[in-house]
Amino acid sequence: PDHPTVGPVMIPTLKVPNKTFDCDFVYGELYVFLSCSGRCINSSCVRRLLYDHSCPNHHHYSRAITLARNGRLTFVVKTRGVYKNNLFPCDNKNCISFDKVCNLADDCGDQSDEINCTNSFKCKSSKIFIPRDNICDGHVDCPDHSDECNSDCSREIIPGIFLKISAWIIGLAAVLMNVLSLKKVITDQWRKTATGLIIRTFKISIHIGDLLVGIYLVIIAFVDSVLIGESYCQKQ
Repeated sequence: PDHPTVGPVMIPTLKVPNKTFDCDFVYGELYVFLSCSGRCINSSCVRRLLYDHSCPNHHHYSRAITLARNGRLTFVVKTRGVYKNNLFPCDNKNCISFDKVCNLADDCGDQSDEINCTNSFKCKSSKIFIPRDNICDGHVDCPDHSDECNSDCSREIIPGIFLKISAWIIGLAAVLMNVLSLKKVITDQWRKTATGLIIRTFKISIHIGDLLVGIYLVIIAFVDSVLIGESYCQKQ
């Protein structure tokens, strides 16, 4: 409809369910609308206040007017003959439209349009944002593998702190006890008969086998905790 002061005004119509739901799979202007209207379960509103000095990247001739609305001044920008108030102020003072907010792209240039969105995952050592359903899906989307190598789905030689500690304890105990047992079997007096030789050989074989298992556990625990650690997942 035509506004008596500013001329043609576009009033968009959007039909959404009258209930809250998961907003992790909606993006852009729809995400902004849903999160700021209390329709999202775990997402807070990402809109920010605008001031008369906001958005220096928009020319002054496009910031034609402010309209009194509900007792407050609304910052509007003229775009293609239509006045809109759908601007998001970035941390670097620039402004972008709502369709570029929470859309998996760093449109602000400082990531402020994506950093507070719950519908994305930020790669650890880059400015790349990916959808949340791409996390731990078996396919690497981040250059640093952080979408697959993290606390939720990381691959380790020995998974879990309990198994790591157990490997050290069992491995060291097996090495120590079997070394002492081998020493005792070798140095003890034994009956030099065929039966005694068989029993002595059998005991030595058991202790050597258990000793090798203990050494193996210690090596695996050392490699997992000291040599490779968290980088194991990235090398797979």
